[in-house]
This record gives sequence, structure tokens and C-alpha cells, in this order.
Amino acid sequence: MSHIRKYRILVLSHMYPNNMFLTHGIFIHNQIRHIAQAGCTIKVIAPVPYSPKVLWNNDKWKNYGNIPLSDTMDGIEVAYPRYINIPGKWSHLLSTYSMCSPIKINIDQVIRKFKPHIIHAHTATPDGYLGLTIKMKYNLPLVCSLRGSDIHTYPYNDSVTYRLTRKVILNADQILSVSDALRISAEQIAKPKNPIKVVYNGCELPPLANFQIKRGEIRSQLGIGENDVAIIFVGDIDKVKGIFELMEAFKLLKSKYPHLHLILLGDGPDRQPVLNMISSGIDNANVHLIGKIPHDDVYHWLRASDLFVLPTYNEGLPNALLEAMACGLPVIATNVGGIPEVVRHGQNGILIEARNVNTLYQSIEKMLADPEIARNMGSSANRLIQQNFSWLNNAGKMMEIYKELI
Repeated sequence: MSHIRKYRILVLSHMYPNNMFLTHGIFIHNQIRHIAQAGCTIKVIAPVPYSPKVLWNNDKWKNYGNIPLSDTMDGIEVAYPRYINIPGKWSHLLSTYSMCSPIKINIDQVIRKFKPHIIHAHTATPDGYLGLTIKMKYNLPLVCSLRGSDIHTYPYNDSVTYRLTRKVILNADQILSVSDALRISAEQIAKPKNPIKVVYNGCELPPLANFQIKRGEIRSQLGIGENDVAIIFVGDIDKVKGIFELMEAFKLLKSKYPHLHLILLGDGPDRQPVLNMISSGIDNANVHLIGKIPHDDVYHWLRASDLFVLPTYNEGLPNALLEAMACGLPVIATNVGGIPEVVRHGQNGILIEARNVNTLYQSIEKMLADPEIARNMGSSANRLIQQNFSWLNNAGKMMEIYKELI
């Protein structure tokens, strides 16, 4: 890519990781890191909620308060301006407006010093709307990457967010989507002047070093025997991720397969109900709720497992799915969002309908009953990721998109 001249990209993302939430939006950082390696100079503005010390009795708000105003991640400068976030029904809409105020105060200085060629916002709201206000003032091209909830959830919470989303789609210079399914959903809200381009997320290929050692350590730590089977879920511990359907299916399977284990990697609003389910009966004795871990360690946990399950209700294209496939795991996932664009039913995994415990139970049992089918699906999944989903390919596509707009 040396023939492409160096661009300065101003990135807007409230999802960007920071020192207190290291895995938050890590896929955005991974993309930006590879774009920087391809020759761009990047500056990131990553708004975070203002957190006065009176709220620090809550761990989450204390963490917000301990995020610095600026930092550097892998050589990329990141600013963390504060905005007002009031939890509740109107939180997203209020954040979309309040996020603009502190940034607009300092944006003159940022534009004057950094002199960006392009603004790249991640999500239609709030970041895309913020990007649109900057575009209109400084006449800069705006790229907006759609991620999932910004299209299939937030616009339908209230009419104002719907109008703001529509405005961003219609006025951005280029809209990007992480899946074709999300593109179709976005076009139902508005059809932009330039066709929406699908740019799939990339995926880091798992390290090979110490693979067997790490696998043995993790399984030993959890009491998982060499011949036991470990199912893994990676994502938010949240009803909309299908976590309760997974728990119910596991309960049914455990009576038939006593050496079956379930690893839950993540945290979220339904953590306590899941803990209650785990402690309520012997059927859930082999459920291991690990919580969030550093992203660099996720691959070790995936490779310590035998089957990846994601019974989510809706998605763009989840990176955890790509990472599991990169590790050679067979997958069972719901046929929602962009998942069917990656999981090819019967070839590298099994697609099921959402909210159906019985179908989930039967699909897991199919994998357990025929380990050879499971291994073949895992190998096929690994090949697909290696061939089509590298971050290097992703960065190359982004550079071409930037070039078209400058």
C-alpha cells in the first residue's frame, strides 16, 4: 500500500477502549491500528460519561472517573472528553446531543492542529451525528460505519433518534456496514446518495505458541477433564444474547452428558440471575461464569474449549464468532443479522432460530453425538477466517474507500 499517500483520519467512537475498559470496542481499535500501519495518521476522539465523585460508590462510574482525558494506545493518540449521560429510557438520545457540546468547544483547535482529511465515525448515533455536525461546519468528508444496535435498536426507541439516524445515512459521504443484513436494515431507514458498502470486520489469527500448555492450564483450573466437552459462550451476559436459552439447554443436556461443561466469558446486566441459576441446582454445577478478561487472553479460553455457542437475538457481525472460528471451533449460532453470511449451515457450523431452547438443545446434542462432524466443521471455519477475514484485508479496503473520498 506504499503507493497510497498518507492520510490524516479523525476517528469518532464512544465505544473505543481505554485504560479502565480494555476490551470495550477492541475491534474498532484493531481496525484503526491496522489502518495506521497501512500509512494513515490517526487521532481518536472517544467521549466517555462525566462521572462526579459522588457516584464513585458504583464501580462502573468510578471506572469512568479514572479514565484519563488523553492517552496513547499502540501509538495512536486518543482523547476522552466528557459528556453528560443520564441512565434511563432517554439515555441514548440525550447522549447523542450532550456528546456534541464538549467536543465542539475544542474541535476548532483539533481541526487546526491535526488538519484531518476525513472524519470516520463508528455508529450512526451518537458518533455519526457528531461527525455530521463537524462535516457541515468544516466541509470535511464523513465516513460512518454502522455497527448493529445503532440501526436495529436505537432508531426504534424514539422518533427523534430515528430522524437523526436517517439524517446521518442521507448526508454522510460514505456509509459502511459490517454485514449485508445490516446494510438492508439501514436502507429501510434511508437510502444514501452513495450505495452502502459492506466491509466485514477483521479477525486476529490466534497465536500458536504454548497452545496445548494454556489449554491444559485452563481446563485443569475449571476441573474439566481431558475427555470432557467444554461449550463456550463469549459476549454480554444479557437476555438478548440468548443466555437464558443457553442455560436451559445446558440443563437438559447435563442429565444426559454428565461430563459436559459450559464456560461463560463476559459480564452484563443479567449476571446475577445467571449466578442464581448456577447456585440453584446440581445440573448447573459445571457452569463456569468467568466474567470479562483481557482481550489478548480470549483466544486461550476459546482454544481450551470444544464448541462455541451464540444464541443471540440480533447482531451485526460479532467478532467473538469470527475469533471462535479462527480457533477452529465448530459453532452453533442463530440465523440473525450478519451471522448467516459467515456460518454456512452444515459446513462450518449450525444455524438455528433465536429464542428456541429445543432447537438449541438438539443442535448441541448433534455435535456431541458425532465428534468427527464437529472437527470437520471447525477445520472449515478456520479456513474461511484465514482466507477472508484478516485485519490486513480490512485495512486495505478502508484505504481504498478513503482514497475515493479525497
